[in-house]
Amino acid sequence: MRRARDLVTLPIKLSLPMLLPVFAVAMDGPAEAAALHQHYLESKGLRSSDEQLAVMQRHKNSYRAFGAVASTLNYIPVLSW
Repeated sequence: MRRARDLVTLPIKLSLPMLLPVFAVAMDGPAEAAALHQHYLESKGLRSSDEQLAVMQRHKNSYRAFGAVASTLNYIPVLSW
């Protein structure tokens, strides 16, 4: 899925190099948030992916914001360790 998205968005990434970080944060934010929050959701008793997805859908905007901040911090070398 991610490879297909990368192939589709490659022309945009090549033609607009200054907007690449903004575009990448917008695209990768929700996935980043889900990956970072997975252990927390499992510790709260939400073991199945359907239950976790339901929580993420209920709090979609919060996950987008959290993922955007996490992805942005990954672009800063000292903070991405």
